[in-house]
Amino acid sequence: NKVTAGEGKQDGKAKVQETRAVYSLDVFTEVQEQPFRFAGDSVNYKSFLDKVGYVSHHNFSKFCVHFARRVPQAQCTSSLRGFISKRKDKVAHFPDYHDFELEVFQQIRTGRDIISINELDLSRDNWMDEWSDDDV
Repeated sequence: NKVTAGEGKQDGKAKVQETRAVYSLDVFTEVQEQPFRFAGDSVNYKSFLDKVGYVSHHNFSKFCVHFARRVPQAQCTSSLRGFISKRKDKVAHFPDYHDFELEVFQQIRTGRDIISINELDLSRDNWMDEWSDDDV
């Protein structure tokens, strides 16, 4: 999921709100109520990937595929399917983390747009693969 995150900064006398788009992966487990959150701009990819590139977005894409391969029994949202398939038009965008969390909790509770990880095509883990809006 792509979330617009912001943080306040002091710029002279004026307080400025800076925003940026962040890809996030929330992992839900039975052992805790809140998910584990991996925000694309703050993951230490060297802890997970054998080879790390210079572009955070590409590393995050590889990380998601790497993670999905290790939990084939898990389920995910159709937005993660779109992200792993490199389909921009299929990735859900949210204006803030609050809306993102509400939507994901609702999807999990109702089973809407939830699919099995083993249904994903995890063969496209090369970060050089182009993102597309075309049908796969």
